[in-house]
Amino acid sequence: MYVLEVSELEQKLEEFEKNSDIHKPHNSKIPFEVLGYGEISVVISIKGLENFVLKRLPIFRNYDECLYYKKIFDEYADILTKKVGISIPYQVGIALNLSEPVFYSVQEKLPKEWLGQFVFNSLENPSDVQNFIGRIVEEIKRVCRFNSMKDEVYKIGIDAQLSNWALKGGLENLSSGDLLYIDTSTPLIKENEKEKLPADNFLSSTPPILKILIKKLFMKEVLERYYDCRSIILDFSSNLLNEDNKENVKISLDFISRHEGINLEDIISYHKKDYTIWKTFWISRKIHRFLLTKFGRRYKFLIPQKISVKKLTKEDIMYFKT
Repeated sequence: MYVLEVSELEQKLEEFEKNSDIHKPHNSKIPFEVLGYGEISVVISIKGLENFVLKRLPIFRNYDECLYYKKIFDEYADILTKKVGISIPYQVGIALNLSEPVFYSVQEKLPKEWLGQFVFNSLENPSDVQNFIGRIVEEIKRVCRFNSMKDEVYKIGIDAQLSNWALKGGLENLSSGDLLYIDTSTPLIKENEKEKLPADNFLSSTPPILKILIKKLFMKEVLERYYDCRSIILDFSSNLLNEDNKENVKISLDFISRHEGINLEDIISYHKKDYTIWKTFWISRKIHRFLLTKFGRRYKFLIPQKISVKKLTKEDIMYFKT
């Protein structure tokens, strides 16, 4: 594990913020690479910090909000590891206040061979696929058991999709390697049934006129799915439909149907609805960016070329049903 002092991390990130343009990597004095996109974040790798994956969130109206986010980020990791029993990689949260308040989730970079999607799509034996999927479901149930504790004031949300897991040691440790949960930068915590993070943080990249609509139609449903046990497993199952190895997806969905009682029709229906939700959110972001830039204002988020949820074809559906 590669570790840096927090002060050194802050210094390097401050230098990056002052000398780089997230929208124009080729014009930046400090080279960086975009590794992926979130709904309100971008995942990057920076020269000088190559041993870390950095998730940048510019979603705050002021520095106090940014500091509060860091507090909840740290609290979420603490509850996950100490109360729920889920392992996570080494990480640090950094709140900066330069030209704008921005939060960085700094996490150790794991070998590609450990990442959940790589492991899943590399498996060749059906029993290994079932074993791997079963282990992830058991991790989900840790969250379910914690959330069902009557004397606990907190509840934890988790986005259990395959890309948010890593297997320590990769394929060689399929049965014995620790599963690591890596999507800790969106700290979903309820205290006495009240969400600790304001919903506006999640909608900061949406245009104001659409924010009201999305908040009313989708936001509560999208957040609630990460707390309810059946919904977490259903969401995990739906996200498997985005993977390239269709045979392993089919094996997994059959396993989940037999052991968790979630049938294929429910999963496909959920996936179609999920596609609509995220497509709407993606289009709204593009509209927001267009309107802001048209009137000379800066849009501070990066938008992926396409959404991560795959649109299912009739052929896809027939394949999984046969």
